[in-house]
Amino acid sequence: TLPADWPLSGEALSDPGNYWPIEWLRNIAYYPFAQNTWLGRPYTIIANNEPPQPLGPNTQFTCILLLAEPDDLGNLQTKDGRIIKFYSLYPLYTEERDLEKENGLTEILKRFQLFRIKDILDLKRENVGK
Repeated sequence: TLPADWPLSGEALSDPGNYWPIEWLRNIAYYPFAQNTWLGRPYTIIANNEPPQPLGPNTQFTCILLLAEPDDLGNLQTKDGRIIKFYSLYPLYTEERDLEKENGLTEILKRFQLFRIKDILDLKRENVGK
């Protein structure tokens, strides 16, 4: 979720510092096709290269956590019976991705709760992996 004051005009989005969240939404939408895979449940972490590089010019986030919404909130059944799954996206620092690798998703979610990390993008949020 972008903050309400995130610049989204055509002119503003010509700046990579404003555009990178939109670019990553596009990248994630294309990811299953490019990698011949699917987005796993309950979560997937996608890194920007290896070793991970910043997602944009104005951030030190290097990865994105895709967290599946609970079934009662995160599913949409279409008229033809297909089910569309919704995910929340959280940018991560490399240390947070490494924490998940070592201790699992539960540890990251505990720390998100402890540090009151919201689902709204905050370029200055604390790194809970340190």
